[in-house]
Amino acid sequence: MDQQADAESNGQALRLRRVLPGAILTAVTTRRDYRLDPLLLDIDQSPAPGNTALIQHDETFWSQELRLQSPDDTADWRWRGGLFFSATERDGDDTRDFIAPVAPGVYLPISQRTVFALDDEDYALIGLVTYGGVDRLGLTLGGRLDYAVRSIERTKTGTPPVPWPAVDDEETYFTAAPEAALDYELDPGLRVYARTVLGFKPGGFSAYVDAPRSPAFDTERNWAS
Repeated sequence: MDQQADAESNGQALRLRRVLPGAILTAVTTRRDYRLDPLLLDIDQSPAPGNTALIQHDETFWSQELRLQSPDDTADWRWRGGLFFSATERDGDDTRDFIAPVAPGVYLPISQRTVFALDDEDYALIGLVTYGGVDRLGLTLGGRLDYAVRSIERTKTGTPPVPWPAVDDEETYFTAAPEAALDYELDPGLRVYARTVLGFKPGGFSAYVDAPRSPAFDTERNWAS
């Protein structure tokens, strides 16, 4: 078969910066959309017929960040705080065709179609403060509070018919991620530092998990130092 991948995307960003008395205000707005229509694959990469996938995806992403920080010439105390919001909409229509062996020399064509909508919303409060009042030494403390909303709508049909249940669900996830760092200037232009931070990826849904397993997955966390 002739495989095909037709994708297009575009994005825009706007950044505004204003110097205020005792602070700097920055606003960043971004938008991105992505369309994959179609992606046609030979799943097993063999000359045998069947075993193909037709995938059509649309995705739109928006984000808004407001950041307030100390002036560039601040000496002992440097700080940064902000608010962040993002929204993502993903729509998919995927069809997969298989030729499955059911007995020696007997093969059954199977077709599965999955239509889904996944929506994500993320809200975050971010803060960071650095004290550099000790000669050559800097101490940084900060963190991020993140609230995520995830929703899914999904239907799945096929031949032969299988009673896949429709999925319509929503979950929320809250994560607190602290951060601490210590740096020391050995010489001008040479600095050593130690840093520890909790990284995370909010939970969500997979459009391709069938009952009895839940399509939801939990938040991933990784503590790095």
